[in-house]
Amino acid sequence: MTNWKSLAKAVILVDGEVTAKSAALIRREVLQDGKVSQEEAEFLLDLLQNATKVAAEYQRFVFEIIKRVVLPDGEISSAEAIWLRTILFQDRAVDAAERGLLKELKDAALVTCPEFDELWTQYQSV
Repeated sequence: MTNWKSLAKAVILVDGEVTAKSAALIRREVLQDGKVSQEEAEFLLDLLQNATKVAAEYQRFVFEIIKRVVLPDGEISSAEAIWLRTILFQDRAVDAAERGLLKELKDAALVTCPEFDELWTQYQSV
């Protein structure tokens, strides 16, 4: 059987873009069951990082999903901090939007772990 993620990625990025129309469709499908998983967040971020052009609402949606995955309990655990480091630096760069996401996570978290604090400190100066 075909890997659904590879097929979906190829179809969505056929022209290299995540358009506003495809962003709306993706949003509807991801939120349909009311739950969001790390796997879904990683897939969405992979699309974001591999597209040549992305609708602004898609990037906002991806970051919203990451926040939902990381902060369901208001805390950023060691495992979540390590996951954030892994997914945000897949493309070997941290841009202003990703630094903004880290700030939003820091501001929204009731408790952070030392690994997240280190990540926050390290990438604010990048």
